[in-house]
Amino acid sequence: KLQKLFTIFLLIILVEMISNINAEFPIQDISYGQISELNLVELVKKPMTIPLADLTKIDSRLDSIVFVGDVLLARNVEVLMERYDDSYPYKGLNFNELSTKPLVIGNFESSIPIVHKPTEALQMSFSTNSKYLTAARAAGFSYFSLANNHSFDSGSNGYSNSVDKLIQNNLIPLGHPNEFNKDSVSVIEVNNMKVALIALQAIEFHFDDNDISDVLDYASSISDFQVVYVHWGIEYEQKHSKKQRQLAEKFVKYGADLVIGHHPHVVQDIDLIDGVPVFYSLGNYIFDQYFSTPVQQGLILQLTLGRESFVDVIPVTSEGTLSQPRRMNVLQQAVFLRNLTQISNPLLKSDIEQGTIPLNFKVATSSKVAMITK
Repeated sequence: KLQKLFTIFLLIILVEMISNINAEFPIQDISYGQISELNLVELVKKPMTIPLADLTKIDSRLDSIVFVGDVLLARNVEVLMERYDDSYPYKGLNFNELSTKPLVIGNFESSIPIVHKPTEALQMSFSTNSKYLTAARAAGFSYFSLANNHSFDSGSNGYSNSVDKLIQNNLIPLGHPNEFNKDSVSVIEVNNMKVALIALQAIEFHFDDNDISDVLDYASSISDFQVVYVHWGIEYEQKHSKKQRQLAEKFVKYGADLVIGHHPHVVQDIDLIDGVPVFYSLGNYIFDQYFSTPVQQGLILQLTLGRESFVDVIPVTSEGTLSQPRRMNVLQQAVFLRNLTQISNPLLKSDIEQGTIPLNFKVATSSKVAMITK
């Protein structure tokens, strides 16, 4: 017992020492908004539509759902894949180490045009070669959200081709960049519970309370648990905006059980609204931004539903391994999560530090009275 206490004491001292060096969140005070050309690998230049109708997928073998933030398979990430191999971005982390059979969801931050042209360094209109989808599927991805501000980078034809190519590679597209309706909802089954995934883009596309109410009512009628996966927020800001909070309140009001955001390219604070956790931004997962520590950090969320339902919060970093995320080590994780508590809802402090947030939610049934609590 004395040895165990001594080990814990040493760990606390180490955490304190590191946090004194990096006391603020973000860890580095670096100006945002510009990619350093010095940090980019030199870019090498190389030279039937499926309707987005019913994309519901049921798989009772799944034991958890894993969410990541922004995934870019273009620009300098393409250079790295060409230099090494298509699986390069996924070699730092194996999703199967998180659970036996996870379903993995990410935000696909690009378009897949009919004619691919590699994206130049510093360009903000992204083009992804469809050949890279095979490796993404092999790495464990099942769903990619297209409800973002880059899905139309190659126009409507590019968007339609993106949908086609994802489906052809057994990857299910979620949502639409300029629409929010019943087609924004996909349903999967985890541990005999139906989970609705609701994907939407809230940066450029505007919708009203009736739209939110209609979609969430529909999702609630066909599922037990509703997850809003939303593209929103201000880039490089590590605190949520007023608009994000207002939208989150509406999502919760109309039935969301969990709200997960992406787009800001950095991890944002975690909130609690009427008992519902709100992850304002998961930050980057696979991306070619290297100009600061925060843009090379992200969160993985692992949602487990059952008698005990909870979200595991797993920090990742790609510092030192360009565009190749990996789990932080124990010490890095402790410091990161403690810093995250400083900007998050105080009610979640101990849960965030422990890396697990328990869930309390109502199960959608005909009577609307069933309750699952942790």
